[in-house]
Amino acid sequence: QVITRADSLYADGNTVLIPIEEREFDILITGTLSPVHDIEAVKAQIKTLLLGNYGKEQMAASYHVANGFNLKEINRLIARDIVAFQDRQSDLRIDVEDLELNPIKPNQWLYMSDDSITFDIKRAKGVGESLWTIP
Repeated sequence: QVITRADSLYADGNTVLIPIEEREFDILITGTLSPVHDIEAVKAQIKTLLLGNYGKEQMAASYHVANGFNLKEINRLIARDIVAFQDRQSDLRIDVEDLELNPIKPNQWLYMSDDSITFDIKRAKGVGESLWTIP
């Protein structure tokens, strides 16, 4: 009511309130790990890291993110905090949902959840796993 007294554009039902919708942000982590690392442990570490930064109660998920979360920042975060990706054999790539086909609307609250983070991580070839041997 205070706003309608200050600006007549808001009077007489000229405004439409659209309720906020929760929207999980789908992310796929693809990579190869050195044979010395446990794949399941690394997946758990990545999930904990991403949910700690982009989960429902986190600062990065507390405002409208029209273009999705910053992938360069996510890459840097994983490379810095996940020891398994700090060696010379391990590598990763991050893919996210197609925001051209399904754009984020202004009333959507974007966040990551346990179900929205998926993995395709494989073990890199190690010593003794080559396809040929010398007689």
